[in-house]
Amino acid sequence: MIRNKYESKKPMRTFPTVKQLENANKNAIAALNYKEVKIPFAGFYESIHDANLDNELEDIIDDLKEKGGDESVLANLWRYVDWQLTFKNYIAKFLPLYLRSLESETGLEFHPKKETLEMQSPREYNFITDTLYVKIPLSELKALLEKTLADKERKETFEKRIEDYFTSRDGFISYYSNNREAWGKCEAWDYNQWNALLASYKEDDGEYFGMPDHVEAEIIFNEEGNEIYNQITNAYETKIANEKLQGKLNI
Repeated sequence: MIRNKYESKKPMRTFPTVKQLENANKNAIAALNYKEVKIPFAGFYESIHDANLDNELEDIIDDLKEKGGDESVLANLWRYVDWQLTFKNYIAKFLPLYLRSLESETGLEFHPKKETLEMQSPREYNFITDTLYVKIPLSELKALLEKTLADKERKETFEKRIEDYFTSRDGFISYYSNNREAWGKCEAWDYNQWNALLASYKEDDGEYFGMPDHVEAEIIFNEEGNEIYNQITNAYETKIANEKLQGKLNI
């Protein structure tokens, strides 16, 4: 049977199942229950973290020198470091240490959404450095805020941070009020405002909470760098093995 043009058949329309709607609703609620936070972090420019990585690389170079590596090659080993991957590994170690220190001081617990951890780096380090962001449950942030406001001394520290961070001055215009009460409900705060709260407990000065002692820098070489490292290491191990063999033969 041929249909006329006024009787064209519509494609069947599909509707989400009840379970699909429930899951979508849960995901939407979960997204609302997390807030993006800027973690106090000194970045990788002339900071304790930069020094950690430099020290780690120097240790690697010294070790390879002892193994007979060519010094002219080793002097340029830094060129073969995959710095972006190195930074990524480093901040993955930094975040739990920072939060653990915060937990120790406050008696609270923090459960960040680890997959949301990201670092943003400026094109030039004239005025700003690398910044670190992660999502933390709003309920945990609200608990920290309540604890802060209930403690007179800590509340004063928080308000001092707000004044320091958000007061306009020569060469700097703040887009935030430097009066906390003008910020409104905390559910609407953004990552910079939550950063001021975290920094009232723990600013990132590295040594303050044991970075050099507890987080070892992790240098990641690219393929060419790994080849250099492996060649020197393998040659050294072969040399040692030959010397041991020679010693046995001389007995």
